[in-house]
Amino acid sequence: MDTLQILLVIVLSLTTLILTIVGIQLMFVLTEARSALKKLNKIIHSFDTVGMNLHQGLGEIAGFINGIKSVIKILEVTSSKKNESSKQ
Repeated sequence: MDTLQILLVIVLSLTTLILTIVGIQLMFVLTEARSALKKLNKIIHSFDTVGMNLHQGLGEIAGFINGIKSVIKILEVTSSKKNESSKQ
């Protein structure tokens, strides 16, 4: 074999070995990134659940306050009608 062919075989073998090692490390990195994204997704989902529960609770509080306002208005109207009828 010619020295040039031997050199090319060595270079190609080293390049193949290096690219194989880089590929394996890339698979490990992607696996780690996948597990980190799954954990992040669980955290975001739990925050979303808490936010939806908080939103629902605030909606119920707002409805309760509006109900109290309606009752107060009804009491004001009935008391003003009683006052007008007693004055006459």
